[in-house]
Amino acid sequence: MLSRLAEAVDVCLVVLVAPSGYGKTTLLAQYARSTPRRVAWCRIGGVHEGAGDVVSRLAGQLPELHALRDLDVRTPEEVLARRLAGQLGTMEEGVDLIVDNVEDERLARWLGGLADRLEEGHRLLLSGHSTEGLRVAHRLAEGRVLLLDTDDLAFDSEETQAYLEGRGGTLSEEQLRSLAGWPTGLALSANGAHRHAEVDDLVLEALQSLPTDLLAGLPHLSPLELWNEGDAALLSPRLPADWLRTLLKAGLPLSPLGGGMYQPHQLLVQVLDRLLQRDPALARSCRALAAGVAEAAGSLERAAQLYRQAGELPDAVRLATVLVPRYRDRGEHRLTRALLEPLVEVPLPAALQERLAWAQIETGRSREGEGRLQALRDENRLTPAGFASLATVRGRQGHYAEQLALAQEGLARTGDGPPVPALSWPLVFGSLRLGLLEQAEETASRFITLAAQGEDPVRLAEAWQLQATVWRHTRPAAEATVPLHRARRIYEELGWHGRAADLHLDELELALRNGETEGAAAHLRALESVVGAERTVFHARRLRLLGTAERRAGQSGQAETSLLRALEATRAAELNLEQTGLPLELADTLLQQARPAEAAAWLQAACPGTHRVRHAVLKALMTGEDLNAVDPAHLNSSDAETRLRAHLLLAAQGDPAQRSLAQDELRRNPHASHLHADSALNRALRGTPAEDLLIPEEQAPAVKSGPEWHLTLLTLGDLQVHLNGQPVQIGLAKARELLVWLAIHGSGSRDELVTALWDGSAEERHVEYFRVAVRRLRSALKSSLPVDLDPLPYAAGRYRLSPALHVEVDVLSTAGLDWSRPFLPGVDTEWAQDYRSRTAQQAVTALLSQAAATTPDGAVPLYRQLLTLDPLLAPAHEGLIRALLATGDPEGARLALGTYRRMLASEYGAPLPDIFMDSLPATLTV
Repeated sequence: MLSRLAEAVDVCLVVLVAPSGYGKTTLLAQYARSTPRRVAWCRIGGVHEGAGDVVSRLAGQLPELHALRDLDVRTPEEVLARRLAGQLGTMEEGVDLIVDNVEDERLARWLGGLADRLEEGHRLLLSGHSTEGLRVAHRLAEGRVLLLDTDDLAFDSEETQAYLEGRGGTLSEEQLRSLAGWPTGLALSANGAHRHAEVDDLVLEALQSLPTDLLAGLPHLSPLELWNEGDAALLSPRLPADWLRTLLKAGLPLSPLGGGMYQPHQLLVQVLDRLLQRDPALARSCRALAAGVAEAAGSLERAAQLYRQAGELPDAVRLATVLVPRYRDRGEHRLTRALLEPLVEVPLPAALQERLAWAQIETGRSREGEGRLQALRDENRLTPAGFASLATVRGRQGHYAEQLALAQEGLARTGDGPPVPALSWPLVFGSLRLGLLEQAEETASRFITLAAQGEDPVRLAEAWQLQATVWRHTRPAAEATVPLHRARRIYEELGWHGRAADLHLDELELALRNGETEGAAAHLRALESVVGAERTVFHARRLRLLGTAERRAGQSGQAETSLLRALEATRAAELNLEQTGLPLELADTLLQQARPAEAAAWLQAACPGTHRVRHAVLKALMTGEDLNAVDPAHLNSSDAETRLRAHLLLAAQGDPAQRSLAQDELRRNPHASHLHADSALNRALRGTPAEDLLIPEEQAPAVKSGPEWHLTLLTLGDLQVHLNGQPVQIGLAKARELLVWLAIHGSGSRDELVTALWDGSAEERHVEYFRVAVRRLRSALKSSLPVDLDPLPYAAGRYRLSPALHVEVDVLSTAGLDWSRPFLPGVDTEWAQDYRSRTAQQAVTALLSQAAATTPDGAVPLYRQLLTLDPLLAPAHEGLIRALLATGDPEGARLALGTYRRMLASEYGAPLPDIFMDSLPATLTV
């Protein structure tokens, strides 16, 4: 087993999955002690531990990762994975991250995502009872995981026999069949525990074989997650001095972790805990002592749990005041409930009651949470933050006046105390819903001022985001984009790409509303890989906007596909369909395809009040009825497309004044460049006075499909790499050589690449160095690319440059090259030398052809350049002589002829060719 773990260095994920007693922890511990690779170990102790805890504990064991130990607790999980993988990518050595006892499906899903981000040479080794959340079948199909299950971890018949002989035990055939190679069962049975109808019986019989004093004191240790001499003496001072050696000799399931630490198996702990509970007072005392040990070690979740079990509720509440704010910042509402709901028997501080109430509201028990908040208000104990929560609940219920009143009451209660930023949100939303726009502006401005005075970039980003919310109602779209961009930039600098994506979506929606469609579809497609599929609300909105962008670009078929996916996501997220604007967008898209009956059905499903002007415009396009010219709202829509359509439909009615207004709108509306793709509008205006206002397709400006990434390599002379015109610095020589090889050859397997870059070597040190080169190259290129674009993907066993990169290599095009410089000077591998020879010959052929095709004056420097590359090249000598004669320089020709004569004599012992000499003037040959 150790060999299999050690040799599987080409997979990023190793999973040990089996029930209790199969030696998963023991095997990982043995591997960690024996491997020459660097290892960081983390054992999951309970459901309260999340991604942040794992990152902090792993980072604490590797000096290069120490910056990750104390990240902001609000850091999203996707950012934690990206930063951990990114920091590992900068390390020269391969690292094994070991996470033992993974039982939580959400954590497993996060760890699987982390494994996907690990670069070559780094691995994640996990153990647990199931593979839920890890998508093992998918990874196995792609060869990206090593899975060891009960078939691998169980003893085979030879191992079983050898183990029993070594322990001096014997078992019947029936017992062996029953145990089926289960290591812990064999260990216990070999030491005399032969009744195995229940697993616990085996452990209990093994315990009963211990000395009396050891058996009496051992249950005291059951609350401890790890055992060592010091902690054991605290909980059970009467343990005999050699207690650990006796336990190990007895074959009890106990895994040595090094440094005097031992991991008791869950089976052993369960039996010991049941024995301890026979004396409730003793059990409470031991758990209180163990809670102190856990708290001193920094395991506050475990300590709080033990204090509660020990009946020390004030201590549990004390730790809750530390833990709950962390859960709040991470959005871990279920953890808040799990911690606080068992403590409701004691008077919780108002702040904790409010956090519990909000956690209940956010996890499906809103009535109970709302009642808790209301009770605190009735008791005059509700804090300003609690008022913010209650006001938010009222806003969700549609009681906007009450929402605003509660937020204002909370603001009044702050008095001279510190501001409560949470109140800003219900104050703004309540004001906007009630049409109090100036009040909303003032609140948002105060929030920005407050946030700017502090040092919390997240709070400042939230403030800009809130101001953007207000400005979307009070200012033009172009202005509302400014605070959104500022907030997004902060989140991107923090690496919080999920939140940045939310704001990017807001920016794209504003751009589309402003008629700026160019590049929007490409950005919207790129966001699919930035945000996880589980965020259905985000993707419902993203797909709706993508459908809008595709329809405006004339791609109504693609738009329909995107919108149907948006419809599916909208229903999965249980969103209000009318408020999303999706029915109108589907009606518009179907209208573009001349499917009026289906479009009419969707238009009927849309609520006219939500998007009244667009509803009226679509109805006019569909039925041919005139648009109401009296309604001023038709010409003042905030949506550029709707506004322009309305102007043109009114102009189609023949009113000169409306025609003049439409012409003005065409000149200033960015959407005008997309009118040629609006089939429904073109049909509606055909044969009307406004038909000539449409811009013909051939006169419409070209629309770019989105951002492009041009990777340019200049390989003649010192390597120069540019991405979209900006230089890319690649510090490692082998990483530079790898880039050129892939750019020229297209793709390669690891063996092909190692063979090429190390001249056929298969040494492990070169394979490991290759992994470093891959990481360095990927990191250098990613610094100039979007976060979701992998410039060097590995798929189907081959490395290649991303197809999203437009790669240009100088030597693959002979035009305009400086052939005086050699290919990759200083790189002496065989493939580079062969290619250097080929490019030199290519240079000769190209320069000879160029010199022959140009004027004599232009040919002279080309022939001189050729002779610099190859002084023995006879055609270049002869061409130079003829060119000099043609330019009227007989003296220069005579000198060149002398050089040619000496070269032939010294190198080949030959005279000047007769044919060539006969072609020269007699005056030159004298």
